[in-house]
Amino acid sequence: PSNGFANVQSYAAYYERVAPIVASFGVPVITSGTSGKDLPWTATLAAILRAGTPRAPVSGYGFHPYGIAPENMAQATFEVRRVAGTPAGESPPPAYVTEIAQERAADLYATIVDLARATPTMTLYEYLPQPGEDPKYGLKNNPALYHAVLRAWVTLHPGG
Repeated sequence: PSNGFANVQSYAAYYERVAPIVASFGVPVITSGTSGKDLPWTATLAAILRAGTPRAPVSGYGFHPYGIAPENMAQATFEVRRVAGTPAGESPPPAYVTEIAQERAADLYATIVDLARATPTMTLYEYLPQPGEDPKYGLKNNPALYHAVLRAWVTLHPGG
């Protein structure tokens, strides 16, 4: 995966060191962070983290659904949640969509509305592109994308 780690084991070792520090401040900690639906990575990571002693805090699993069609993103999110597994007696961990990027307003609208049933939080990429970044995903410089977000909000939160 394109997350900067050579393999899932090195990522898990890093996460097991850092996550307890973040969690000590009362901040929920999510993990995984793959680009695309890398189910083997998430399943392996979840198994490693569950087996750790002490067990690393995991508030959920996140991924960036790049390369997944808008109509398939909610299903991909459910699959990430499923492969993360459920320790005995616990609820399945939530799956967070930690980056959404769409070039077409209709795709962005469909993605947001569809994902609202599958993830507690989603992050749009990105309000204003930074120097050196591709401007086609920015909301501020693409009025059609910005209005797609507004339409999705109204659809999901009528009257408010």
